[in-house]
Amino acid sequence: MFAPAEIEHKIEAAYTPLMEQRIRSTIDIPDIALIYPKACHTEYKYDSVPEHTFSVVLEKDPAVLKWLRPTPKQFKIWYAGGKLYEPDFIVESADAIYMVEVKNRHDIRDEDVKHKAQAAKKYCEHVNVFAPKPWRYVQQVDTYIKRSSTLAGSFPFARFLALALPAPLMLLCRCLIKKYGLFPVIKSL
Repeated sequence: MFAPAEIEHKIEAAYTPLMEQRIRSTIDIPDIALIYPKACHTEYKYDSVPEHTFSVVLEKDPAVLKWLRPTPKQFKIWYAGGKLYEPDFIVESADAIYMVEVKNRHDIRDEDVKHKAQAAKKYCEHVNVFAPKPWRYVQQVDTYIKRSSTLAGSFPFARFLALALPAPLMLLCRCLIKKYGLFPVIKSL
């Protein structure tokens, strides 16, 4: 007869590999030990499948020079009364450095998400005083992330405009886009 701890260990030993295999095949996440030549580290933990897919986009896109997933507390970006914001990705291209937040389309209008975006944009403004390349904050909506995307193609034009352009120019773009319907996604901003 087995002790309860032994039974639990035997079940876990048999069950865990099967579940991991099933989960990986269901959501298409490769093994943890991946090689990321453009990244700062060789292994990363992802909070969602779109985040993992975005890392694949970054690796295969020739426009991306380097990228990383910041470690906890690597960036001191405070928002909404003392909460710490940690961006999902930092991506360097030839012309800019992007602070990227991957968000579910249903969470974009959340107040907490808006406060994080404001704090991140302010952080980028401060960094731009000293940085050799401009820093830009981008919220990447998960529905636009596809393995076939590129860095430029994965950022919806309207979402990028909303976060990168000065307010008067953004207002002009919104009016033109609303009138001519060029980019319907901007209507949801």
